[in-house]
Amino acid sequence: MGLKVVFPPGVDLLASILRALFNRTINSVVFGISLMLLTAIYIALGSGYAPLREVFEMNEMQFFNAWPLKVLMGLLVVNLATVTWTRIPFTPPRYGVWCIHTGIIVLIFGMAHYYNMKVEGLTMIPVGQSVDHFYDSSQRALYVQVSGKGSSAINSYPLESLPQFKAYLPELNNTGILDRGDLKDIRPVFQTRDPRTKEVKKASVKELFGLGDELRLDVVGYYPYGKIVSDWSEDPSVNEPAVVLSIANPHTGAEAHFWLVAGDAHHAGTVLGTVELEHRQVREDESVRMVEAVAGKMHELKIEVGDYQQTMFVEPGKSYELGTSGYKITIENFNPAFPATDGEVVPLLTMMVSTPKTTFRRQVIAGREVPTDWLLDVQGAGPMGKRQKTPLDSALRISYSFSDPMRLLPTEGGIKHLFYTSAQGGMMEIVSAMDAPARVRWIEGGKGEIELPMGERKFKMQFRRTEHARRIDHVEVIPAAQRSREQGQSGVLQVVLVKASLGSGWSRTVPVPFMQWAEDARRQWDGPVLKLPGSDATVQLQLGNTQYELPAKITLEKFELEHYMGGSAEVGIPRDFKSTLSIEDKATGQTMVDVAHMNHPVYFPPGLFGKSWTFFQAQWDPEGQRWTVLGVGNRHGTWTMTLGCVMIFVGLLYAFYLKPIIIRRMKTKALLKAANTPRKQMRELVAQEV
Repeated sequence: MGLKVVFPPGVDLLASILRALFNRTINSVVFGISLMLLTAIYIALGSGYAPLREVFEMNEMQFFNAWPLKVLMGLLVVNLATVTWTRIPFTPPRYGVWCIHTGIIVLIFGMAHYYNMKVEGLTMIPVGQSVDHFYDSSQRALYVQVSGKGSSAINSYPLESLPQFKAYLPELNNTGILDRGDLKDIRPVFQTRDPRTKEVKKASVKELFGLGDELRLDVVGYYPYGKIVSDWSEDPSVNEPAVVLSIANPHTGAEAHFWLVAGDAHHAGTVLGTVELEHRQVREDESVRMVEAVAGKMHELKIEVGDYQQTMFVEPGKSYELGTSGYKITIENFNPAFPATDGEVVPLLTMMVSTPKTTFRRQVIAGREVPTDWLLDVQGAGPMGKRQKTPLDSALRISYSFSDPMRLLPTEGGIKHLFYTSAQGGMMEIVSAMDAPARVRWIEGGKGEIELPMGERKFKMQFRRTEHARRIDHVEVIPAAQRSREQGQSGVLQVVLVKASLGSGWSRTVPVPFMQWAEDARRQWDGPVLKLPGSDATVQLQLGNTQYELPAKITLEKFELEHYMGGSAEVGIPRDFKSTLSIEDKATGQTMVDVAHMNHPVYFPPGLFGKSWTFFQAQWDPEGQRWTVLGVGNRHGTWTMTLGCVMIFVGLLYAFYLKPIIIRRMKTKALLKAANTPRKQMRELVAQEV
């Protein structure tokens, strides 16, 4: 006797509802087509309408790796697998459909793997140097550098959930998006080495400098388009030496002030017209005197003419008699970056030479023995004279060497005013130019006056020394008309507001700007510097791209710039730029050499199935070809996607070309069997075969 199981009415109803839901969704062809349409719309909008991605604070890569697309893809995979298994018999005429559906599923898994593992970034490599890291293109990190007790340390903290496209500020009451774990309660720690045991360990700011509380950093605001404007004021509680320059407007009488702060790399100097102004601070007056001693010793000449031999220091604008030889030289000017005929940039000194017989102009290059002479008063020649192929006076031999270790000469203008101050109270001004001798004067009382040439006029500028300069930064929002989508996507104008605090007794909120290559350019950071109370320690902050390690060490062996015919480094459009790369596998130590150039990336590891990392030309140094920038990416999932596409293509070929042939043969075979088979049985056989 059989046993019959009877479900309660409620359970039976629930089973019926679930069965109906299953048949209308997971097991429904219409539902599968709907999923495909929704997926296509999602991809089309994400690819073609960037403002939609920005509404959700996502870039393209994040948009295609977001949960809505993952849900659609997951449902589509389940639907295809279910419909194929339950509705499509696995018979020869339907092999093509099975192949197509399986190919779609494989393609979806490949795409999911690709977008989940995808990496895009950049790395900059100087010629002859190596790197083993890259910077992610979109993900930001907060870089923290601490200095004190004669040492410094740096660390970075990825800000994965930092927004990108809209402003989030306390005054807008929308900073709730910033209340995330990676943006709050950042407590910096640094790797240090014990001077006695040489053991490397991690230490917090509190442990490094003996503070009473831990340093805490919180991101409290964000600007997608901003620039930091710095103002300065005098604050007796701050010990920061500076030189304050003041100039009056000749029309209104209003004064403009310029602060030169030696301790701030980005505000230690400025350029007004053709005049450079810079402030440097040293500890002792003796250090200032050492600078004074070398101010007139940048140009050294070794001269031989007849019995006269002399090594002397010379300066532009001065004349020198060469003993009793009857020769006299007048130094006219100096060019620190003269482009020589062989393409090298060299220091060039120009002088007028007077001999007992003639006068001519001579140019000498540092480190080169052969001079260039110019014959004067030649009809049709330029202001320099007529260039000579051989020296006009071979008896006069001049060797030239140049040295400016203190960087006293101007680099961006024609004149440089350099103010040196010492902690002992001394103050000195050095004025240098390319066509005049250096002038040195000691400043009494810490204040004085200089002349500032502006075109044909000269203006008086007052200056004074102060010991209490305080920097005050604020963010200036860039107007919408001056923004570009490229800047928004790259994030080069991003600024975050960071609140730094020590316990409950001290806190500062400062704007932190973005800088590319932050880890490598730590000495050029323009982020704020915070002096921690109770110690001589300082903390500097910088926003940058997150740095990641590469599986290989890349060395730039050579960089070559190719121009179209008739072009040169100075004129013409580049045709190609090539980087010869030596790539050493960190795991195996094996090295490969390849050339990355336009439309020709380098793959690592090499080989048909090993192209997981790609290095390609992204940028290059347009001035001196001293470095290159490689784009960095990976290729996870590409072979899976390729396999899926191949399966879909093969399935389509099977469905359109082989399936009709197979069906005809099967029908023919069935008809032949039907000759000796009753009609009803014949229909059943045909149905089974098909």
